[in-house]
Amino acid sequence: MRMDRKGRILEIAQRDGRVAVEQLAGDLSVSAHTIRRDINALCQEAKLRRLHGGAEFIESSRNVAYEARAVLNYEAKKAINLPRVLNLKAARAVSQSFCGRPAG
Repeated sequence: MRMDRKGRILEIAQRDGRVAVEQLAGDLSVSAHTIRRDINALCQEAKLRRLHGGAEFIESSRNVAYEARAVLNYEAKKAINLPRVLNLKAARAVSQSFCGRPAG
């Protein structure tokens, strides 16, 4: 149900350009708190931009500033990168043991 609701919120935002929390809560028969949580999730996915009382649709063709992209999905990016960092540290340790100096 939650994905359907988030999809509906996104459809409305795309159609109208922006959405209002109170209007969505009434239209979708859920609490304003639930709508805010869904909007926050959509903002984390860079699909909406939070505004006072609602959110606006982010055009996919528009370039999002690096500062904004850098913090989007930060935990997921960190989880993806962690094995690479550990592999790099292991490779350096092996290199040092054979060559006596750091690799790279």
